[in-house]
This record gives sequence, C-alpha cells and structure tokens, in this order.
Amino acid sequence: MVIQLSAAILSRLFLGDPNQRALQWWHRRQIGRLHDGAELIRDGILQDLFAIRRMLELTCDRQAPISPAHLQQLDDLHARLERVSNELSPAFIQDSLPLAIQHRLTGWQQRHNVPVTAQLPSGPFQSAGLSHHLVLTALEELLTLIASELDPDPAEAAMAVSLSHQAETATLEVTLQQLSSTQRHHIAQIEALRHLQASFKYLTKGSLCQTAEASQIHWRFRWPIKAH
Repeated sequence: MVIQLSAAILSRLFLGDPNQRALQWWHRRQIGRLHDGAELIRDGILQDLFAIRRMLELTCDRQAPISPAHLQQLDDLHARLERVSNELSPAFIQDSLPLAIQHRLTGWQQRHNVPVTAQLPSGPFQSAGLSHHLVLTALEELLTLIASELDPDPAEAAMAVSLSHQAETATLEVTLQQLSSTQRHHIAQIEALRHLQASFKYLTKGSLCQTAEASQIHWRFRWPIKAH
C-alpha cells in the first residue's frame, strides 16, 4: 500500500502543477502515520513486553500462579498490537471496502465518543484495489481532522456515513450532525481540508465536496470504479 501510494505521489511531484503542495501535504501525512505506528511499537509495546516477561519470570521463580492483573496486561497488549497492525495495514481492505470502513468507524467512535450510523453495502463492492486504499486513507484523514476540533468534548455531535455505487462511479458520504455554530465554523474552515480535497481529486480522478448548513457539515467523496 505504502509503495503504491508513494509511487503515485512521487510521479506527480515533479510535474510542477498547482497540486504539488497538496500532494506534498498528503505524502507528509502518510509518512507521519507510519512513523507514529513505528514509534508506538518501539517505545510502547516492546517496553511493555519486556516488563511483562520479567514479571512472569519472577512469578514462575516463586512457583505462584499468574495474577489476573498480569493476564489483563497481556490482553491490553494484544489489543494494542492489533491496533498497530491495523494502522499499518487496514483490516479487511484487501477483501471488502465496506468492512474496512465499518472497522475504522467503530474504532473512531469508541475513541472519540461520537455516535456513528453507517449504511454500507453487505455484498461485494466493485472498485479498483488501489482506490480502496486511497478512499480509506482519505476517510481516515477526514476523521482525524474532525476529531481535532471535537475533542475533548464532542457535546451532541453525531455522524452518518453511507457508501454506494452506480454505473461507473462510487460515492462515500459523511455527514457530521448536531454541531454547535462554533464547531461547524471551525471544522468547515480547517485549512488541511482543502489539501485533502485536492489530493483526493488528483490521486483518484474523483472529487471531494464539502457543504455546511444549519447544524451540520456534509462531505461527498466520488471516484471512478474502474482503475485509471
């Protein structure tokens, strides 16, 4: 995934067109995502593994049973490893875009305490493989930018997500609802959203549109189903 994205980006960075800065921004975001995952493994999980190993060694030396606290630590470590694995290679992405989106939304909802309603196809979703990665990555960036304005108090905010396709075009719609006027204004004015729009358009030959009204903001991703 990373090699494919990097190749697609680098092949365009030297063209000198107006989208260069947006693509550079996209590239930095992906490099940062991978770096954060690597740091989590090195500075967090590996250190915890060492500590748990020492505790188990001491326990065995005393011929005492493993405590529930130790078992809970192992469970927590397993969950963190699973999270890192999914960050580096999204779950279900090779098999089903709807399942991959649902998995990401579930994790985001749990972390940020924002109710999410999703209408996703239950059957096969026809789209080019690389588009799956690009769409999911773009959705993740949107969710990250939204969370930066909602945290630590999302108040009454809620989200609705739908995925569909018709003829040769696929559509992913994200609506952030029940926002205060301040939240709506701040989110709609996030500068990085402009870069995200330009990056998505250029890399997928699709579009990302944003509209804001009353207490909600709506984003519509559209991209060709066939590979380009």
